[in-house]
Amino acid sequence: MVKSTLSHSEEETRAFGREIGKSLSNGDIVALFGELGAGKTVLVKAICEGLGIVEGVKSPSFTIIREYILPKSRQAANKVYHIDLYRVADPSAIFVREVYEYLRERNAIYMIEWADRIEHILPPDTIKIYMKIIDETVREITINHLNHHPSIS
Repeated sequence: MVKSTLSHSEEETRAFGREIGKSLSNGDIVALFGELGAGKTVLVKAICEGLGIVEGVKSPSFTIIREYILPKSRQAANKVYHIDLYRVADPSAIFVREVYEYLRERNAIYMIEWADRIEHILPPDTIKIYMKIIDETVREITINHLNHHPSIS
């Protein structure tokens, strides 16, 4: 199923992300696509808020992968891997093989910024979110999601 919406502010984007976060469960992969400044990191932070992670979420541009532990009250999973592939220029790089191993385990929730760099290794059930800049404050957000995520619809 494909859903497209317009976000007119960062707060609207955050609200959308929090709802996505509430619907995720262990093994889910969320792949984010969009140009620099489209709001991918804002959305990831909001998804983490929806999962109950309210502090310490920042872009792992230099470390590639950050791990967040979910609060005990969150039974859907116990970890989130936030992966940022902005600095990965070569899709055959060692980092891509490492990311593939993380995804293959499916023992956490995975969020991948700049997912276009590894789209060829993403499983078919990946939740894909495309963010497009319309103007300074407006973003078009298109999500291809699974039917088992009713709150994303």
